[in-house]
Amino acid sequence: MTNERNSFVICHLSFVILFFYSTASNAQLTRADSMLAAALGGMMPVVDGVPAIMAGDSALVPLIAAMPKITFSVTPIFYVSQLSANVQRADSGAARMDITVQGELLQPMNSLAVPRTLARTLNLELTPNDWNQLQHNTDRYVHYGSSPSGFWSSTLEPILVVLGAAAVVVLFFLIRS
Repeated sequence: MTNERNSFVICHLSFVILFFYSTASNAQLTRADSMLAAALGGMMPVVDGVPAIMAGDSALVPLIAAMPKITFSVTPIFYVSQLSANVQRADSGAARMDITVQGELLQPMNSLAVPRTLARTLNLELTPNDWNQLQHNTDRYVHYGSSPSGFWSSTLEPILVVLGAAAVVVLFFLIRS
């Protein structure tokens, strides 16, 4: 019982430290990053009617600071180990953001962390300035491009490129001699 209480106190103490550290940071987020922060607030798991708060390493501090803050006396914590947000442009000109978050859910009075993966897709309206920032990867958390795709682009296309390069080299030496 003492170990569970100690782990509970340590978790909440680390959250308090992270909270004050995050409010002290003044990192600028782009509009796409701010939309990600708003979406993450709605994705957090709910335990006994209480939504979890997001925590993570220092690289996520500006994103966590931009998220809506809801705290209760016993709040579960979702510690993020990996975050991925990719924006793709559809043929119609609209944008779609695919968000994937992997981490562990720490529940009050429970010493075991539960691994969780959260995923969500959002439809976005982006300005030309937003697209420009995404294409030049000035966003910290949101990136432009598609998520990993299928057999063609991951396997067959690189094989054809290598075979084509080999054919060019062979033809060069055949024509030269």
